[in-house]
Amino acid sequence: MGLRGPGHRHDHVVQVFKDVCEGTDEAAALSALLAPGVVVITDGGGRVRVPLQPVSGTEQAARYLLGLFGGQAEVTFAEASVNGGPGLVVRVAGTTAAVVVLHLCDDLITDVWIVMNPDKLGAFQGYEDPPTNPPTDPPTDTTRTR
Repeated sequence: MGLRGPGHRHDHVVQVFKDVCEGTDEAAALSALLAPGVVVITDGGGRVRVPLQPVSGTEQAARYLLGLFGGQAEVTFAEASVNGGPGLVVRVAGTTAAVVVLHLCDDLITDVWIVMNPDKLGAFQGYEDPPTNPPTDPPTDTTRTR
């Protein structure tokens, strides 16, 4: 019988966080993942409009996160290791728009760091969705006219 360690529990929390954010209105489910003193910090680098002050507290953080990501058809999440910890790459219409880093303690999210500054997202461009209609070479005419 194998024991499941903290890494497995953290993976589960990240998966539930992702599922809730992809849903429509799951404030209670998201709040259950957040520690009472949770803090959400965003980095827009002056290029993306984000709160200037951290968002703190379970209810405020849940509302902010769901307002930012919740239930939008064009928003998708890919689980990723970010700086060696659990995280998500957020795509909007197939383009990387944010990277979310979750810090956990006792299976609760204590800090959420959201990098939305396009200058800092270069390393995550490989998470892009392929184009739905990839460009094709123009047809070549094999007949010659004289």
